[in-house]
Amino acid sequence: MTSLFDLTHYYNSATGEISGSQRVERRLSDLKGCYADESAYRELLSREDSLLYAVAAIEPASNEGDLHYGVGILYPGKVGAEYFMTKGHLHAWRPAAEVYIGLRGNGVMLLEDETTGESRMEVLAHNSIV
Repeated sequence: MTSLFDLTHYYNSATGEISGSQRVERRLSDLKGCYADESAYRELLSREDSLLYAVAAIEPASNEGDLHYGVGILYPGKVGAEYFMTKGHLHAWRPAAEVYIGLRGNGVMLLEDETTGESRMEVLAHNSIV
């Protein structure tokens, strides 16, 4: 019997690549306007367009209840006093949920309540889940 999509994939914990997926990379130039220190941003960008993070994702279908998953790597570095970050995002389908698992390193997640605009910070460390 032929499946509509493969259910088993393998990931490389060193590179974040997932077999059968495409890798999306985001560079410093992709995060224009995200850093508070605009002069530090421009100065760093003038030297190099650093790779900030990469994500490999499996999105088998687009039906309600379908499980999509991915592996992301956020690289170490700073823009002025701020650490490298990912672009925040909202899902077109609001009931969508995400789970983040820290595989290595330490970082934080900034979560915004879309209704109130209030934000909070959650630690995302090795072996933790947000």
